[in-house]
Amino acid sequence: MQRKENKRKKRRLLLIASFIFTVTGISIVFINKTNDYKEIKIEEEKIEKFISNNTLIEKEEPKEVVKNDSYIAILDIPKINLKKGVYSKESTNNNIDRNILLLKESSMPDIENGNLILAGHSGNSKNSYFKNLKKLNYDELAFIHYRGIKYAYKLVSKYEIIKNGEAIIHRNMNKNTLTLITCKDNSNKQIVFIFELIGRSG
Repeated sequence: MQRKENKRKKRRLLLIASFIFTVTGISIVFINKTNDYKEIKIEEEKIEKFISNNTLIEKEEPKEVVKNDSYIAILDIPKINLKKGVYSKESTNNNIDRNILLLKESSMPDIENGNLILAGHSGNSKNSYFKNLKKLNYDELAFIHYRGIKYAYKLVSKYEIIKNGEAIIHRNMNKNTLTLITCKDNSNKQIVFIFELIGRSG
Protein backbone atom coordinates (compact mmCIF):
# COMPACT_ATOMS: atom_id res chain seq x y z
CA MET A 1 0.00 0.00 0.00
CA GLN A 2 2.78 2.36 0.93
CA ARG A 3 4.45 1.75 -2.44
CA LYS A 4 1.24 2.50 -4.35
CA GLU A 5 0.75 5.67 -2.33
CA ASN A 6 4.35 6.74 -3.08
CA LYS A 7 3.82 6.07 -6.79
CA ARG A 8 0.64 8.14 -6.77
CA LYS A 9 2.48 11.01 -5.06
CA LYS A 10 5.30 10.85 -7.61
CA ARG A 11 2.79 10.88 -10.47
CA ARG A 12 1.01 13.88 -8.95
CA LEU A 13 4.30 15.72 -8.50
CA LEU A 14 5.31 14.96 -12.08
CA LEU A 15 1.96 16.22 -13.37
CA ILE A 16 2.25 19.40 -11.31
CA ALA A 17 5.85 19.96 -12.46
CA SER A 18 4.86 19.36 -16.10
CA PHE A 19 1.98 21.80 -15.76
CA ILE A 20 4.25 24.46 -14.22
CA PHE A 21 6.90 24.00 -16.96
CA THR A 22 4.24 24.17 -19.69
CA VAL A 23 2.67 27.34 -18.28
CA THR A 24 6.10 28.93 -17.79
CA GLY A 25 7.14 28.05 -21.36
CA ILE A 26 3.93 29.45 -22.83
CA SER A 27 4.33 32.63 -20.75
CA ILE A 28 7.91 33.17 -21.97
CA VAL A 29 6.89 32.65 -25.62
CA PHE A 30 3.95 35.04 -25.17
CA ILE A 31 6.14 37.73 -23.57
CA ASN A 32 8.77 37.42 -26.36
CA LYS A 33 6.10 37.60 -29.07
CA THR A 34 4.54 40.64 -27.38
CA ASN A 35 7.92 42.40 -27.20
CA ASP A 36 8.67 41.56 -30.86
CA TYR A 37 5.24 42.87 -31.88
CA LYS A 38 5.86 46.14 -30.01
CA GLU A 39 9.26 46.58 -31.70
CA ILE A 40 7.74 45.90 -35.14
CA LYS A 41 5.01 48.48 -34.48
CA ILE A 42 7.58 51.09 -33.36
CA GLU A 43 9.64 50.40 -36.51
CA GLU A 44 6.55 50.72 -38.74
CA GLU A 45 5.59 54.02 -37.09
CA LYS A 46 9.12 55.42 -37.62
CA ILE A 47 9.05 54.40 -41.29
CA GLU A 48 5.58 55.89 -41.89
CA LYS A 49 6.61 59.08 -40.11
CA PHE A 50 9.74 59.35 -42.26
CA ILE A 51 7.85 58.84 -45.53
CA SER A 52 4.99 61.21 -44.64
CA ASN A 53 7.37 63.94 -43.46
CA ASN A 54 9.59 63.82 -46.55
CA THR A 55 7.32 64.90 -49.38
CA LEU A 56 9.24 68.04 -50.38
CA ILE A 57 12.40 68.06 -52.47
CA GLU A 58 15.33 69.91 -50.88
CA LYS A 59 16.96 72.53 -53.11
CA GLU A 60 20.15 72.83 -51.06
CA GLU A 61 22.15 70.69 -48.70
CA PRO A 62 20.48 70.91 -45.28
CA LYS A 63 22.54 72.90 -42.80
CA GLU A 64 21.32 71.10 -39.69
CA VAL A 65 22.99 67.93 -38.49
CA VAL A 66 20.87 64.78 -38.82
CA LYS A 67 19.99 63.37 -35.43
CA ASN A 68 21.56 60.07 -34.49
CA ASP A 69 18.19 58.36 -34.17
CA SER A 70 16.73 59.70 -37.44
CA TYR A 71 16.57 57.78 -40.69
CA ILE A 72 17.99 59.41 -43.80
CA ALA A 73 16.39 56.88 -46.15
CA ILE A 74 14.13 53.82 -46.28
CA LEU A 75 14.91 50.57 -48.13
CA ASP A 76 11.74 48.87 -49.41
CA ILE A 77 11.71 45.47 -51.19
CA PRO A 78 8.06 44.36 -51.53
CA LYS A 79 8.84 40.83 -52.85
CA ILE A 80 10.42 39.83 -49.52
CA ASN A 81 8.33 42.15 -47.32
CA LEU A 82 11.36 44.18 -46.24
CA LYS A 83 10.93 47.80 -45.22
CA LYS A 84 13.73 49.19 -43.06
CA GLY A 85 15.20 52.55 -42.22
CA VAL A 86 18.79 53.52 -43.04
CA TYR A 87 20.89 55.78 -40.82
CA SER A 88 23.57 58.26 -41.86
CA LYS A 89 27.19 57.12 -42.12
CA GLU A 90 28.07 59.16 -39.02
CA SER A 91 25.25 57.77 -36.85
CA THR A 92 26.05 55.36 -34.02
CA ASN A 93 22.95 53.46 -35.20
CA ASN A 94 24.66 52.80 -38.55
CA ASN A 95 25.79 49.45 -37.21
CA ILE A 96 25.34 46.07 -38.91
CA ASP A 97 24.75 44.33 -35.59
CA ARG A 98 21.65 46.47 -34.96
CA ASN A 99 20.51 47.74 -38.36
CA ILE A 100 21.25 47.79 -42.07
CA LEU A 101 24.72 49.27 -42.60
CA LEU A 102 25.27 52.19 -44.99
CA LEU A 103 28.86 51.71 -46.19
CA LYS A 104 31.17 54.74 -46.12
CA GLU A 105 31.94 54.26 -49.83
CA SER A 106 28.28 54.88 -50.68
CA SER A 107 26.80 57.80 -52.55
CA MET A 108 23.14 58.67 -52.17
CA PRO A 109 20.57 58.13 -54.96
CA ASP A 110 20.58 61.77 -56.10
CA ILE A 111 24.28 61.60 -57.08
CA GLU A 112 24.72 61.06 -60.82
CA ASN A 113 26.06 57.54 -61.57
CA GLY A 114 26.44 56.94 -57.84
CA ASN A 115 26.23 53.66 -55.96
CA LEU A 116 24.26 53.27 -52.72
CA ILE A 117 25.81 50.32 -50.87
CA LEU A 118 24.00 48.59 -47.99
CA ALA A 119 25.04 45.53 -46.00
CA GLY A 120 22.96 43.38 -43.68
CA HIS A 121 22.99 40.06 -41.88
CA SER A 122 21.39 36.89 -43.22
CA GLY A 123 20.53 33.90 -41.01
CA ASN A 124 17.76 33.63 -38.44
CA SER A 125 18.59 36.19 -35.78
CA LYS A 126 16.44 39.19 -34.92
CA ASN A 127 18.68 41.57 -36.90
CA SER A 128 18.91 39.37 -40.02
CA TYR A 129 17.24 41.94 -42.25
CA PHE A 130 18.77 40.49 -45.45
CA LYS A 131 17.89 36.85 -44.75
CA ASN A 132 15.44 36.68 -47.68
CA LEU A 133 17.53 38.45 -50.33
CA LYS A 134 18.37 35.02 -51.77
CA LYS A 135 14.72 34.71 -52.86
CA LEU A 136 15.05 37.63 -55.29
CA ASN A 137 15.11 36.95 -59.03
CA TYR A 138 16.36 39.14 -61.87
CA ASP A 139 14.23 42.20 -62.72
CA GLU A 140 12.64 42.29 -59.26
CA LEU A 141 12.28 45.72 -57.71
CA ALA A 142 13.73 47.56 -54.75
CA PHE A 143 12.89 51.12 -53.71
CA ILE A 144 14.75 53.81 -51.81
CA HIS A 145 12.82 56.69 -50.23
CA TYR A 146 15.20 59.64 -49.96
CA ARG A 147 14.52 63.37 -49.56
CA GLY A 148 10.95 63.13 -50.74
CA ILE A 149 11.77 61.05 -53.84
CA LYS A 150 11.01 57.37 -54.33
CA TYR A 151 13.80 55.76 -56.40
CA ALA A 152 12.95 52.50 -58.20
CA TYR A 153 15.66 49.94 -58.99
CA LYS A 154 15.60 46.54 -60.68
CA LEU A 155 17.89 43.60 -59.97
CA VAL A 156 20.32 43.09 -62.86
CA SER A 157 23.11 41.01 -61.34
CA LYS A 158 23.96 38.80 -58.36
CA TYR A 159 27.16 36.94 -57.64
CA GLU A 160 29.23 35.44 -54.84
CA ILE A 161 32.53 36.65 -53.41
CA ILE A 162 34.87 35.30 -50.75
CA LYS A 163 34.31 36.89 -47.35
CA ASN A 164 37.74 38.41 -46.67
CA GLY A 165 36.98 42.02 -45.74
CA GLU A 166 36.89 43.24 -49.34
CA ALA A 167 33.85 43.41 -51.58
CA ILE A 168 34.47 43.75 -55.30
CA ILE A 169 31.48 45.43 -56.93
CA HIS A 170 30.94 44.81 -60.64
CA ARG A 171 28.51 47.42 -61.98
CA ASN A 172 27.83 49.73 -64.90
CA MET A 173 29.66 52.92 -63.88
CA ASN A 174 27.41 54.99 -66.17
CA LYS A 175 24.27 54.16 -64.17
CA ASN A 176 22.90 54.88 -60.72
CA THR A 177 22.99 51.66 -58.77
CA LEU A 178 21.94 50.11 -55.48
CA THR A 179 24.20 47.39 -54.11
CA LEU A 180 23.12 45.02 -51.33
CA ILE A 181 25.61 42.70 -49.64
CA THR A 182 24.94 39.82 -47.27
CA CYS A 183 26.56 36.57 -46.13
CA LYS A 184 25.74 33.25 -47.77
CA ASP A 185 24.40 30.81 -45.16
CA ASN A 186 26.86 28.23 -43.80
CA SER A 187 29.80 29.37 -45.92
CA ASN A 188 32.72 31.81 -46.06
CA LYS A 189 31.09 33.66 -48.95
CA GLN A 190 29.00 36.76 -49.44
CA ILE A 191 26.36 37.45 -52.07
CA VAL A 192 26.33 40.79 -53.90
CA PHE A 193 23.09 42.05 -55.48
CA ILE A 194 23.32 44.84 -58.07
CA PHE A 195 20.22 46.92 -58.85
CA GLU A 196 20.04 49.65 -61.50
CA LEU A 197 17.87 52.76 -61.30
CA ILE A 198 14.85 52.60 -63.61
CA GLY A 199 12.81 55.55 -62.41
CA ARG A 200 11.91 58.03 -59.70
CA SER A 201 8.70 59.60 -58.46
CA GLY A 202 7.53 62.16 -55.95
